[in-house]
Amino acid sequence: MFYLKKMTKEMHDEVLAMVEQFYHSDAVSHPVPMEKLEQTFADAVSEDSILEGFVLNEDDTTVGFAYITEYYACEVGGRCLMFEELFLKEEFRGKGYGTCFFDEIMKAKPQVRRFRLEVTRFKADVLNLYRSHVESLSRLPEFQKDEKADADKKAADEPAEPAAEETVEDQAAVQQPEAEAPAQEPDTAGKETDSAADAEDDKAAESSEDFWEKDESQLKLDPPADAKPDGPDYDAFQGVKFSE
Repeated sequence: MFYLKKMTKEMHDEVLAMVEQFYHSDAVSHPVPMEKLEQTFADAVSEDSILEGFVLNEDDTTVGFAYITEYYACEVGGRCLMFEELFLKEEFRGKGYGTCFFDEIMKAKPQVRRFRLEVTRFKADVLNLYRSHVESLSRLPEFQKDEKADADKKAADEPAEPAAEETVEDQAAVQQPEAEAPAQEPDTAGKETDSAADAEDDKAAESSEDFWEKDESQLKLDPPADAKPDGPDYDAFQGVKFSE
């Protein structure tokens, strides 16, 4: 039987062992100092309700842990809940416990207007689990695959169906048309536009796929070291006095 327990100080060693496993997996994009992980556990078991910690159980066996936190969002006019971390031991995955965890939390938090989480690069089945329970996935747009581009590329790679062979009657009809239709000038402008658009789509798809295949450690999101911030635009603050 699956059930949740609130974290307590006595669970320190058991929880931190799972936390270390979590932070040495591909679920995270960069390492986190151990002192930060210790502080997170301490905050989760403190009287401050900003962070809640849970231990996931199957009968008398601990199978995972989770952290959640709440905040207010003006665009939804109410509370939001962030699933900060969710970890299941490998031998207990695929049993539906992730679904059970989301269901339990959502039932216990009827006041929450939106549920959110962040992901790095999970397998499709894990993403589908999250999509079926969480209203919005927060993720860097650079890491989102262009599904339309992928479908177009797949369609382009598929061999075209061979044209049906013409029958003798069809050939005779082509050789002896009943009446000649007036010649029409080819719409070269439209074709050129379509070709240019297709080329742009192919280029965008290749760029997106190339970006997706890169390891996140290679993606430098920080500004160049020699970049200098622009100075303040004092003209925008007319009438305001600044101290030296």
